[in-house]
Amino acid sequence: MRLVSSVLVVLVASCNQLYGLDATQRIDAAYFDAPIDAPFRCPAFGQPLRFSTKFQQAVLQDCTHYSVSLRANRALAVCDASQITEGTVDGTLTPAIGLPIGTVKNPDVQLGPDGDLAVIASGAPVRTFQLAHRTEPGWVLEPTTIDTGRPFAAISTPTRGPSIRVIALATDGLHELVLDPGQAWRDVGTHTLPSLRIINISNGYLNLSADGLRLVFAAASQDGTGLLLSDRASIGAPFSPARLLAPVDFLGSGFVTEDCERLYFSSLGSVWFAPRE
Repeated sequence: MRLVSSVLVVLVASCNQLYGLDATQRIDAAYFDAPIDAPFRCPAFGQPLRFSTKFQQAVLQDCTHYSVSLRANRALAVCDASQITEGTVDGTLTPAIGLPIGTVKNPDVQLGPDGDLAVIASGAPVRTFQLAHRTEPGWVLEPTTIDTGRPFAAISTPTRGPSIRVIALATDGLHELVLDPGQAWRDVGTHTLPSLRIINISNGYLNLSADGLRLVFAAASQDGTGLLLSDRASIGAPFSPARLLAPVDFLGSGFVTEDCERLYFSSLGSVWFAPRE
């Protein structure tokens, strides 16, 4: 865990005074030494998921779209607005070998739960995206750019296969796209903003869980503004009305780990996390 510079400490302290948060603090890195089958569980459908307000710094770099794979101990992010980077979880991020670096307009990169698949979208509004597969020492982009046929503004993190799902943000709601092995992407339905009790989505950061049952995003809802959580009992079921996960509107790039033990977000030129309560 890095020590926060004196300037950043002052900034965070100011936020603490504004929002009533406690001071940031170190934690032991043993969290990531636990085996992948450690007995952590996400709450059942409809049950609350709560995170501490004791935010802790993970990466002292100006990065967004931070997503991680606990199984592979890998993270992907967009740093300095245009560079697609990777590293170990909570580690320093460096340019990702094989992925577009500084040449893609408004890149949106999302890491799959096993750390071997990435979804990369570009443009504003987004119309196309590509898949990339991890090989040593870097990544290999699939040669075909996928045209979804509509102006999606953002693409979520992908689910675990064999049928891969993503959520795509469009003007009429959140579209659910599915890629079956050997098939083309297909749109299987739209989750409308009214059905989720959302007034508007404030940015394009979408985090779909590995099993496709939980969706985290920043938006204004009928219950307040901040990071929201919507869940469902099974694949194919509609998502529940969104409820506040973190009612602090300066949080961005919300990402909940597969075991629901950490909430990562970007703010004040760094990547932070809140541990689960």
